[in-house]
Amino acid sequence: ETTTTTTVATTTTTRVPKLKFDKLLDGLTRLIPRFKFRLPPYFINNARALGTLEGTARSLDPEFNVMTVLYPYALNRLL
Repeated sequence: ETTTTTTVATTTTTRVPKLKFDKLLDGLTRLIPRFKFRLPPYFINNARALGTLEGTARSLDPEFNVMTVLYPYALNRLL
């Protein structure tokens, strides 16, 4: 029974998309002027903070994937 749980957990984490938050933020900042939309200042500040935290975590563990942490939370919020 424990082996099955471990296998399911491993399978679930491997399906989490890989994302580099700083690259996502860079792409978003390039789209803002093109499509002329505004983001609230708190969004940009939070995004910068997450990018910094992700960079720190990756310097400690190069295999760190921020989506492994955020994905379950985001899915829970959506459902």
